[in-house]
Amino acid sequence: WGAPSAAAAHPPAGDVTIVASGGDALGTTWTVNAGVLVTTAASASVDAATVVGYLASGALTIEANTIRVAASLTSATASDLTLKALRNVTVDPGVAIETAGGDVIVWADSDADRAGGIRVGDDFAGVFTTAIRTNGGDIVLSGGSDPVDGFASYDSALGEAFSVYQYAVGVFGALLDASASADPGGNIVIRGNAGDTFNGVIWTVQIGGQYGANTTVKTNGEGSITILADASEAPANPVANNSRNPWAAVIVGTVETESGDISLIGASNVARSNARGLVIGAPVQSGSGTIRVEDRTANTDDGNYTGPFINGAQFGKGTLPASSSDIVFSHN
Repeated sequence: WGAPSAAAAHPPAGDVTIVASGGDALGTTWTVNAGVLVTTAASASVDAATVVGYLASGALTIEANTIRVAASLTSATASDLTLKALRNVTVDPGVAIETAGGDVIVWADSDADRAGGIRVGDDFAGVFTTAIRTNGGDIVLSGGSDPVDGFASYDSALGEAFSVYQYAVGVFGALLDASASADPGGNIVIRGNAGDTFNGVIWTVQIGGQYGANTTVKTNGEGSITILADASEAPANPVANNSRNPWAAVIVGTVETESGDISLIGASNVARSNARGLVIGAPVQSGSGTIRVEDRTANTDDGNYTGPFINGAQFGKGTLPASSSDIVFSHN
């Protein structure tokens, strides 16, 4: 996948919400030019049907301060959809985004000031129909000045999971599905960073939260899945009870590809106690691709480092009929 230009066509002025109906008219609180929709007021609402209509003509980028998808979007074309926010991008519980082969790029913290993350679903809603489906297009949850090598970042406005844990990217009770019916599936990339100024305890990238049994990240064919969580700059917290559990990647939902590679990479910081680069408690499965599990935490001889925590996970075959995958575990 290729990211759209990092330079905004117009500076986003405010927040935008995608709604089922009753949205603002073109030219009132938002405008669109050359495939880029931007806000012109402090807040704007845009009908889902309007967004789908633009996708019928080609790729669409929505740029705003924050983006909330509160209504489902179903595109019958292979046009790419990019949701690009200076701060957070959220997809409401029960909402589905679907393309017919187009990429879906969820791009937070686009000004790279390390404040802006992503939430798909909600860790307290108990709703399990939230989805992003691309039918062969790529799915990217990332951020920074360029989501190819940047990160979505922790932002307290995203809320918490398990009542206490902050995060940069959270996928809760939701499906991310890049599978294709005929051609190889798309690739899935998830990149989150804990930042360096947060308070509280943090699990940087959360796949599942309380709803791991209802959360799946999947593709088919040779489609690959990469999850990269970086908490390496998470500082010690002055509140002792909060200076703990800097777990970079917490994966309790299923990660699955038919024959592609899977890379799960986490880096914690031993400035806090019980530092772990990876926590995995669900099937990580591929029929033949290489599965890489890598803890990049530095200074692992420090007493605060407690190593990856793997409990209830299945690597390789999992629930698939069979697997010949190589499985590689490594650490810094």
